[in-house]
Amino acid sequence: MGLSLPHQPRVWTFVASLLLLCLLGLSAACSATGQTQAAGQAEPPRPAAQPVALSPEYEEGRSLYNRKCGTCHELYAPREFAPHEWPRYVKRYGPRSGLRPADREKVTAYLQWAAAQP
Repeated sequence: MGLSLPHQPRVWTFVASLLLLCLLGLSAACSATGQTQAAGQAEPPRPAAQPVALSPEYEEGRSLYNRKCGTCHELYAPREFAPHEWPRYVKRYGPRSGLRPADREKVTAYLQWAAAQP
């Protein structure tokens, strides 16, 4: 009369394991969805950074850096080094590039300014 249940322990172990796996899978799926929604609500997308107009002095320093420093090696992005590090590098390698002292000052000023930009 009614529902007959199996009496073998292996069957019950299998059924219990199957139920546990289903519950774990369902739990993982629900928590992943919740994390995605929470992360999406945390911060709105940022607008793309707008290019900054350079002063004539910085523009000249940038031009000199691109022309003179790129002849011996690949140019480093100004932000690859801290602003306080650039004078040491320009002083050390500037004479090899053929930069005059006044031009080295312009390159240094540009690199320090650009390295400090957000």
